[in-house]
Amino acid sequence: MVVAVLTAIMATVEALKDTTEGLGAEGFANAALFAGIAFGIYRRSRIAAVSALVLYLIGRGFVWVTAGPKIGALPVLVTLAFLNGVRGTFAYHKLPPRPEGLPTLAQGFGALERNPTESKVPGKAAGD
Repeated sequence: MVVAVLTAIMATVEALKDTTEGLGAEGFANAALFAGIAFGIYRRSRIAAVSALVLYLIGRGFVWVTAGPKIGALPVLVTLAFLNGVRGTFAYHKLPPRPEGLPTLAQGFGALERNPTESKVPGKAAGD
């Protein structure tokens, strides 16, 4: 989603300039595409994660060809974030199914809120 927002900001800046070079309308389409892919990654889609990485690398390759080879910290970090998105979606689908009766995270924190002073660790008193 960060890439979508940054692309939309850059497209807006380019649209407000008087020159015709830059992103223009395709920048907004690119931002919308990355926003849709971000939703797919949020839904843990492996196809969306791989698509995001491939589209980002194609875009970086286009910039490399048109503007020359410039490697900055931000493109490297964004590429690593997309790689971790791919790793995460594939790892999620390898997880075994949740056992029946396993409390959700919200239920676990709800139990802590109901008894905040009681210690659950054997041998430790509350407040230690």
